[in-house]
Amino acid sequence: MALYPPMAQAAGLGWRGISGLVITPEYGPRVRLAAVFTGIENLPFCAVDEHAWVLDFCASCKRCVRECPQDAFYAEPIHHENGLVTVLDNALCFPYFAINHGCSICIKVCPFNQQSYRKIKEGFLGTAQDRTQLRELELY
Repeated sequence: MALYPPMAQAAGLGWRGISGLVITPEYGPRVRLAAVFTGIENLPFCAVDEHAWVLDFCASCKRCVRECPQDAFYAEPIHHENGLVTVLDNALCFPYFAINHGCSICIKVCPFNQQSYRKIKEGFLGTAQDRTQLRELELY
């Protein structure tokens, strides 16, 4: 069994948001992942990823969590011993998805589906940097 979002993140394609979806610079959360398995042993992995800020953005946004019609997202993600992370209750999500022949509300409402990755990154990191600078000023 292969979980594609962690593999995509390890490959540096993007970062898993709070919804569990991979957010990419080109398509935001609107990607369908597939894998090609190979025996090549020297493929590079990203130890430091330029997309890691996405999780902080998602934690401050949580629009996908608020807009979920089945309230299927856990209040806090479940971190398993094997490193996997579970963000939603499949028993709530899957039946709704099946009855309605799809859902994708989490994709529809995601800011990365509304604005460019670059614009969100500049706004969020600029704001985070401004907050850090204000805190530093308050210390003096």
